Amino acid sequence: MRPKLGFPFSLWLVAIPLALGLRLFGQGVTVRDGNVYYVDEQKRTRQLTNDGADSDASLSPDGTTVIFVHRTAIPAGFAEPKNLHPVRNQICLVDVSGRRGLKVVFDATITVDNHNYATFSEPHLAPDNRHAFFLIDLAVVEFGLVKLDLGDGRAQMISTALDWRVIASGRYAGDLLVQRRRQTVDGISVAYWLLAEDGTVLGLVSQSEREALAFLENPDRRIREPR
Repeated sequence: MRPKLGFPFSLWLVAIPLALGLRLFGQGVTVRDGNVYYVDEQKRTRQLTNDGADSDASLSPDGTTVIFVHRTAIPAGFAEPKNLHPVRNQICLVDVSGRRGLKVVFDATITVDNHNYATFSEPHLAPDNRHAFFLIDLAVVEFGLVKLDLGDGRAQMISTALDWRVIASGRYAGDLLVQRRRQTVDGISVAYWLLAEDGTVLGLVSQSEREALAFLENPDRRIREPR
């Protein structure tokens, strides 16, 4: 599991809509021994999956759905930057009640510049529950951020990323806060950018982690638009 580049759990939860705050306070998801568990407001735990091959579970902003990665035993048939022998991964959904059953929403490969990728991580749902986003291991030191349309199943990489979050409320609800590295004339620049759901750069949020965290605490403030 890769190290986190800031955005501690307690802070990125502030992006949850305030109208849903009481409903979501105390809710959570966790993965133990490859199985997904949901914890409700009364701290009751419900097991949602049981085959021991799941990871990276996260709760939707409205608190109704869990999205996660399922690791199959099927060889991908190609090498990746961090794994010479990857297996195929799936992006799955399950509702927190567990009554509707598991739904596989993506089980294909991602192709970028004629290279294929089958290892997925960190899926999150958009506030409208019509899109999801996840990472691929694009390079040894960099990830690719992929947008998945849950209606038609189409997925494409929209940005490189070191870390990222979906903004769930406020002026920029549905947009993405993405930490990216760029090559400049002076070397490598790392900064936090606000991106639309299609990857369009909306503006620079900050070049410091402190200011990026402040933005997550108050996502209604205006940002510097690109020149």
